[in-house]
Amino acid sequence: MIGAISLEGIIAAMTFTGGTNASVFETYVTQVLVPNRMALRKAISHTQQGIQLLMLESAVMG
Repeated sequence: MIGAISLEGIIAAMTFTGGTNASVFETYVTQVLVPNRMALRKAISHTQQGIQLLMLESAVMG
């Protein structure tokens, strides 16, 4: 198993049979870690935009 840890916990994990070598690590980075980080960034961006929108709406209505 290979994985990455962030402040939110394990964000990307991959299991495989055998030991880790350059090929396994490259597969992990390109197929699991990078796509996961991009999805995480997108989710954070949308969350931040949603919070900003709620704050703006609250200021306009309040």
